[in-house]
Amino acid sequence: MDNDTVYLNEYVVEALRVPEDYIETEKLAQVREIERRTLLYRPKQEEYNIKDKTIILVDDGAATGATLVVSARWIRKRKPKKIIIAIPVAPNETVELLKNEVDEVVTILIPPTSNFTSVAQFYDNFEEITDDKVVKIMNAMYQK
Repeated sequence: MDNDTVYLNEYVVEALRVPEDYIETEKLAQVREIERRTLLYRPKQEEYNIKDKTIILVDDGAATGATLVVSARWIRKRKPKKIIIAIPVAPNETVELLKNEVDEVVTILIPPTSNFTSVAQFYDNFEEITDDKVVKIMNAMYQK
């Protein structure tokens, strides 16, 4: 990713009076983490050719939608034909936010925001995926 694709929830920033220097520090930390993961997951650093293609952006769910918003904006800069977000669960407020960013949002369950505390509450097993597991999956994909 590039470091000029940023999404801030302005409501949260204003409500919590988040200082600008904190935002800049956190932005830098996130860019470093993206760079680390990019090197780990895609060591050849090949650019994805997604121009004029339909892109399906998949996640295990969306609480705030922030990660999907910034990902969709990054993808949009590469001029795909269409962007679809596919998620099993997200509160209505988040689904509406995502609809403003992409061509289509597909979701199975849209609980009321008042009943939604986290994506994990809708899973029996919500283990974090380790870097090692991602690398193994990516390597298997590249070997096909």
